[in-house]
Amino acid sequence: MRILYLSGESVPGADGGSVHTRAVAEGLAGRGHEVTLLTRTLDGPAKEAVLPGVRLLRTPMRLGRRTAPLMALPSLMAMGAGRFDVIMARFSAFGGGEGIYASRAGIPLVLEVNSPQVAEVCWRYGLEGRAAGELLEAWGRSQFSRAARIITPTLRIVPEEDRARARRVTWACDTDRFRPLAPGRAEATRARLGLSGRIVVAFSGSFRSWHGVDALPALARLLPEAAFLCLGDGDRFHAVQAEAARLGVSDAFRFVGKVPPEGMPDLLGAAHAGIAPFQVSAYPPFARFGFFYSPLKIFEYMASGLPVVATRCPELAAIVQEGVTGRLVPEGDLEALAAALRDLPGDMGRAARIDAEARFSWAAHAAGLERILKEAIHAGGV
Repeated sequence: MRILYLSGESVPGADGGSVHTRAVAEGLAGRGHEVTLLTRTLDGPAKEAVLPGVRLLRTPMRLGRRTAPLMALPSLMAMGAGRFDVIMARFSAFGGGEGIYASRAGIPLVLEVNSPQVAEVCWRYGLEGRAAGELLEAWGRSQFSRAARIITPTLRIVPEEDRARARRVTWACDTDRFRPLAPGRAEATRARLGLSGRIVVAFSGSFRSWHGVDALPALARLLPEAAFLCLGDGDRFHAVQAEAARLGVSDAFRFVGKVPPEGMPDLLGAAHAGIAPFQVSAYPPFARFGFFYSPLKIFEYMASGLPVVATRCPELAAIVQEGVTGRLVPEGDLEALAAALRDLPGDMGRAARIDAEARFSWAAHAAGLERILKEAIHAGGV
């Protein structure tokens, strides 16, 4: 297949969306397809580059301060018809150019929907019930209507009238790069971090309230035998540091900050467990749609051979097998979270690794996408 993949993410990049975009493009190319990846222009990198098997093109996608993939429409239209068999695009509240191009070029569109982004934007900017919000909702619905197929981690974030064309697909991770470290190498990394002799619990991802980071200092008081390796940043980063100092547990934390992708495997491999204590109630869009993330960090924990302790909800229960690859605890229950971290059987990390290889590799993800892309081509336009 000749595939055009449109994403408003920066590629290469360190955040989850960037990692996901690159892995999808390279995974499909690795299956023998001709992949062109169109992403937003960055300061510095060339407008055209080559990733393994992928032609990478960059074009302006800014509207004021926001990334707006709709601004890529002139570049899309300049590509003309007949160059691609299918276009795949990451859904954006400020996107939609791919649907116009697909219709004009007569090729099917597969829309990748990772979150209810229109609802998130309306909540963040107070647009619910206002004319601007209603216009954005209508534009989002029009984007769905143009898609021959829709891929998503949960069907609840797809409009009901479009769900028959939707296919559920989870994210994944690079199980070749993320893998258990040899004991000596893991201990050397812990020594470098000053964590020798401690039970190391990894937290990776955004420091935002709904990721559960505010509870980490109090959790550290309940687990004096543990140390917390914190990888990532966000608007709660300094607040969590301050709370750890206030509670007198700063020595239990290593706040590494944002880590480039190449540095993540060694750091995660030095841990003994990974946590994802999501606070679903702290994020209003979850109240409307339920938990809709397909968290990259959980797959990376598992591939690194770490048992996972996460918040109990249906979406995470489909990833973390209770009592086999990790533990699921009630939201906000720190006592249960601490108890779960104390009671992780030694073979649980090995089971997590096996499960990651079997179900959550980018290779398996690309194979699933390939089937859906072929299905879209067979179905044609909407």
